[in-house]
Amino acid sequence: MSDYNLFLEPDEDIETFRDIITDNVFIKGELLKKGEKKSFGNMCILEGVNNSKEGDDKVRSNFLLHTQAEDNIKIQILWDYAPVGDQPSEYDYETYSEFFFEDTGKGPFDEGPNIDPRNNSNWEEILTDMNS
Repeated sequence: MSDYNLFLEPDEDIETFRDIITDNVFIKGELLKKGEKKSFGNMCILEGVNNSKEGDDKVRSNFLLHTQAEDNIKIQILWDYAPVGDQPSEYDYETYSEFFFEDTGKGPFDEGPNIDPRNNSNWEEILTDMNS
């Protein structure tokens, strides 16, 4: 994925986008697994691609975001991982340090894949649908 870390971006819309995504990547306390899907907002779906441990205290997760405006938007998150108990819990993934985005670049005004979601020609529609 790209090297544009949205975790470091102070923009309020980007923060909202990150928060909605990270709130919806869990089912029963576990990260979405390959092929698992979770619906949210107005016809938005997050699909698990993979999760891989990096050392004892990190997990890298890849997801696809499907919206009314665009499918197959790539999302990658590097989580700080600290198991709380014996059962999986979303609290095991309290914070994250990296958040990456890459769309298909096939919007009506796009000139190729975007790594900044604000450059996606459907950005406002995606935010609206995610917040619904």
